[in-house]
Amino acid sequence: MELSGQIQDVNQKVVDDITLLSKKLGISPAVAKVRYQECLDIGGIKPKGNGYEEGLNKVIGYNAEKLDLIQNVVTPIICNGNYKDFDIPNGVLFYGPRGRGKSYMAECLLEHLNKKRHNIYTRVISKNWDKGDTDENAFAIAKTFEEAKKRYEQDKIRTIIYIEGFDRLLNENNNPILCAEFIAAATDCRKNGITWIGTITAPKAMPDWLFDPHITSVSMPVKAISDLEQSALMSYFWAKHDRLDKSNHNTILNYFRDNDIKLYPPQFEEIANNVNEKLNKKDYKSEKRGNYSAPVTTDVVLNTIREYLASRELGIGDKQKLEKLQKEELVGLDDAAYINKIQEKYYGNKFPENN
Repeated sequence: MELSGQIQDVNQKVVDDITLLSKKLGISPAVAKVRYQECLDIGGIKPKGNGYEEGLNKVIGYNAEKLDLIQNVVTPIICNGNYKDFDIPNGVLFYGPRGRGKSYMAECLLEHLNKKRHNIYTRVISKNWDKGDTDENAFAIAKTFEEAKKRYEQDKIRTIIYIEGFDRLLNENNNPILCAEFIAAATDCRKNGITWIGTITAPKAMPDWLFDPHITSVSMPVKAISDLEQSALMSYFWAKHDRLDKSNHNTILNYFRDNDIKLYPPQFEEIANNVNEKLNKKDYKSEKRGNYSAPVTTDVVLNTIREYLASRELGIGDKQKLEKLQKEELVGLDDAAYINKIQEKYYGNKFPENN
């Protein structure tokens, strides 16, 4: 699909969601648009700001998914059941392969709900589920859900519970008691003012009862992002590091396609941090001569991506092997080219002037 078509699709979804919201609330589309923006100032495909957003605005890309979360999760919860047509979600499940940012999206959703309304309470259950059916683990589930139920009964305050390491908890072979505790706590928990959030990698490896609508009412696949969203990611992270972007996004995206490379927001952030570290060595600052901040170039980005992918093949953290490969590549150059490469490593194309 052409990029203009992708933009049009996202814009149309915004219009559709506003129309649906106006019908459910019984208000005009103009008023609904204001309320919609109160839920999420999505900022279009190209993100606003320099990396200091809050809630779902911190999730770059995944525009369709964010809009679905606003319609099916955020709006019903902040309306607090005051509108009969809104179904408050019982459980929200993010699923997809590792490395796509499911946990990050879940954490941003939790923060989003916490920031937007003060009458919503948020809790995180973080335990070592690999230890199995310990009293401590079982108590963490039972106590958190029970406290949330009492809070709703007494003060009508809803609670959003995020469960870290959710797919490890749901190991029926190792954790039958924990699974039983979760089923008891999570079934129809929305009646008790509770919505839980979790992430899993492989739905087929999960127990069938997890997908009972009385337990999980919203299932959100975290899919690959579009070329347009990948371009937005690059723009976002260069801006976050206060770098002038002189890279050719089309060249970088073509490199991804030609080499069948799939990268997702968490990997983009790592690469952007690595690019910034490289460019820090090229920055030249002096009160006498002014400040020079090296821009982001296509070559720097592509070289960093190659190094990043090589480090993953070698084993993350195996810097010695990676440095050895880089050194061998340099040794193959003639002396003049070798010196130029070393100088570029530290100064880029701008070398310090002689005093």
